[in-house]
Amino acid sequence: MVVSTTVLNENNIRNQLGGIIMKRLWVLLSIGIVMGTISTELYAQFTSLENKEIFTSGIGQDIIDVIKKSPKESRIEIRGFTERSERIIKAEEIVFEPRATLELSNLSESAVIIVAKKLIFQNGKELHKIQRVHKDPKKGSPVSKGSPGTSYDPHTCQDGHEGRNGEPGGDGVKGADMKKAAALPTYYLIAGEFVELVESPESFPTIFIEVPGLKGDEGGDGGDGGDGGNGEKGYTGVSYLIGCAKGPGNGGNGGPGGNGGPGGNGGDGGDGAGIVLGGPPEFLKRARAFRINNIGGEPGEKGMGGQVGRPGERGRRGCPRGNCNGGHDGRPGNNSGRVPGRDGEPGKESGKPGEITLIQLQKEQIDAFFK
Repeated sequence: MVVSTTVLNENNIRNQLGGIIMKRLWVLLSIGIVMGTISTELYAQFTSLENKEIFTSGIGQDIIDVIKKSPKESRIEIRGFTERSERIIKAEEIVFEPRATLELSNLSESAVIIVAKKLIFQNGKELHKIQRVHKDPKKGSPVSKGSPGTSYDPHTCQDGHEGRNGEPGGDGVKGADMKKAAALPTYYLIAGEFVELVESPESFPTIFIEVPGLKGDEGGDGGDGGDGGNGEKGYTGVSYLIGCAKGPGNGGNGGPGGNGGPGGNGGDGGDGAGIVLGGPPEFLKRARAFRINNIGGEPGEKGMGGQVGRPGERGRRGCPRGNCNGGHDGRPGNNSGRVPGRDGEPGKESGKPGEITLIQLQKEQIDAFFK
């Protein structure tokens, strides 16, 4: 993260802006030190929860029921990089080691839920991360190369046939739209208590939640044009004992290659995941400082156009025999006027940011999940 020189001149800022502003700058500087991989551009995409409305209801009965029925663990420790694939992650205590990352790999459910009586951070002054699993966009299905032009076998009755034209390559397949093909789950983080063994200021984020929309799939490449057919060999000369009945035939011309097929268009980006943060007022007070990235996914890349097929080879003149000479080779296929396929277009739309909801729950309501 880039920090301006005004941040470094701490005494001047204290005198001009006071201790409150310095406290905010310390938070920003800490984020840059702890998560140097977060760019300034990405930081600008974080959603602020400072003025988010808090609701007193909104968790559906179906979610409540599935939480109650799911098995619980006494303690879950998030160390370094920890991956979990369950739909429900439920424990009396969920403990984050400093700078630990929890990756949620289940993308097939409509909701992924983390529930803890106590959400514990061994060092609240470090930044921790909850993220969805990364998923690379797919490329549109490949298409076949155009069919080759017919190539003829030698014969003995006439001039060689010209090789046939190669067929055009197939059209590239459009990349899948992530809005339709892969909607992300809604992610719930519910906690009865927010505990820091080493405390941080209330304005320090402590958790970075990263669940952006999926990038649209890449358009498939267009098929290459089919190769031109080879020209036919001319017939063999026919001779008599004395004299020549028929001279060797001319070779056939090669056929031109086929045009390349157009590339497929990229798919649209998917919407960012919805996030629900639930707990008592003390938890929600700290949750307002969380940093969240649930922006929409980017459009997919374009597919590339296919290449022109190779021209066919010339047919050779027929073989001389006895006193019979003559005939000439055909010409190689001519690709003049043949064109590669045009590239596709990138996806048209990025996904929309996901919704973020804060819901106030009484500690007794959360305790009831564990009975």
